[in-house]
Amino acid sequence: MPIDMEFVMALLPVRLSHRLTLGSVLLLLFTALAVFAVMTLRGQPKVVEASSALIEQTGSAIVRQLALQLAGIEGVTASMAHLLEGLPKEQALVMATLPKVIDHEGDKAIAGGGIWPEPNAFTPGVERRSFFWARSDAGPLAFSDDYNAAGSAGYHHEAWYTGARNSAPGRCLWSEAYQDPVTQVPMTTCSVPYRQDGAFAGVATIDLRLDDLARFLKEQGAVTGGYAFALDQAGNVLYFPDAQAGGGGQMLSFDALSKQQPWLLPVAEALAKPAPTGQVRSLDLDEDGRLQEAARVSLFSMPGSGWTIGLVTPEQKVTGLARAMTTEILLFLLPLLALLLFFAWLAGHKLIAQLEETTRQIDALGSGQASDNAELHVARADEIGALRAAVNRYAGQLRQMLQKIASEARQLQNEAARLGQLSSTLAQRAEQQRQENTQLATAITEMSSSALEVAQNTNNCADTARQSLVVVQEGQHKVDANSQSIQQLSAEMAEAAAVIQRLEQDSQQVGAVLDVIKAISEHWRTSR
Repeated sequence: MPIDMEFVMALLPVRLSHRLTLGSVLLLLFTALAVFAVMTLRGQPKVVEASSALIEQTGSAIVRQLALQLAGIEGVTASMAHLLEGLPKEQALVMATLPKVIDHEGDKAIAGGGIWPEPNAFTPGVERRSFFWARSDAGPLAFSDDYNAAGSAGYHHEAWYTGARNSAPGRCLWSEAYQDPVTQVPMTTCSVPYRQDGAFAGVATIDLRLDDLARFLKEQGAVTGGYAFALDQAGNVLYFPDAQAGGGGQMLSFDALSKQQPWLLPVAEALAKPAPTGQVRSLDLDEDGRLQEAARVSLFSMPGSGWTIGLVTPEQKVTGLARAMTTEILLFLLPLLALLLFFAWLAGHKLIAQLEETTRQIDALGSGQASDNAELHVARADEIGALRAAVNRYAGQLRQMLQKIASEARQLQNEAARLGQLSSTLAQRAEQQRQENTQLATAITEMSSSALEVAQNTNNCADTARQSLVVVQEGQHKVDANSQSIQQLSAEMAEAAAVIQRLEQDSQQVGAVLDVIKAISEHWRTSR
């Protein structure tokens, strides 16, 4: 639909100052909306992405540190297996050599270790001939021969043994987590096969305590404001905050834990799906039961061991930084922009005030109310100053023109007065001439009457006739003289009438000019 510009212009304020104020407010509002939109649509996703990357880096760092610890255990176990491949099958030599390797300079994380030969592989005719040392509560390793007892179940059918039988030489196979029946401490075992004379001869093992793992994950999980947990390759819980271990020496599975705490079901479903190689799986929980708020769960896979490390981060830590940045930018930018707009509004208001003063001066000049010395003050060298200077020049030229008109009007007024006086004199002379002509006409009429009477009385008295004739002749001479005088006077009167008529026309024109001059004079005197 086309925009009606007249309607839009009708809605806008009439005064420029009002438009300036409205424009400043709208600019501030639109800037706030633009900043909010940019931060929401562009900034926040990038900050969230950066926060997610930081969480992944934290999780990867935890995985790397755990991998280093496990690598140390794998190295000790592999060293022991390699040693057995060249070590003579002498009990005294094994008893003297292996404890030093297993102890690993008093590493408390190592719960024990030993070798587990194949039946008849170490001593012919002896099916069970293992050498195992366990760390006591006091700290040193102690030899244990329980696995070789005749009434024991043996070790050749244990999962950690059968699994290592088929693994590559020198490679550690980590067992499922289990609870030590004596100490009730969660443990896992690194099993490395060794060969003698080219054939599988047994397994070297190191038992790793997982209580240090719990302390490590508790410290590292707090880095992101949440917590961390660990699962083995079978889904057993190596560590989860406040989780209770299963009864009867059994490890607690994550499936069982999710049934105890249903808010973990989405995590259990994610763990049940195949993990992409080298990728971090992430999911969002609407409310974490431990944190009592929305959280993001990041799942990391540990290569080699098959463990899964979970890092739970409050959603506020992920998106809170983006919101905080948006708020801080708005709190900093809007007051600064408002201050800049205020200064701009002051400058615009001052500019508008000078324009209004210039407008009033122009109106005063147009209405004739400006004083003789009224000039605008020019204090700036920009376009406004040039405009005010031009108005001053225009006002000066207009005053000079009005003064010249007033001077010429006074001269015309004086000339009109003189013409009026001359016209009055001519009118008086014309009136006097008219009176003389009237008297002359009366005298001629009387003379004509006398001549008629003389003619009627001619027959009666010749003397009288002659006398009358003489009188008539004299009168005729007077009449002729008077007739000539009358004709001359008539010519003069006609000439005077023409002059009077021309004077009357000139007087009318002068009167019209005088009216204009009087109006201009009155306007000028009023303006002064």
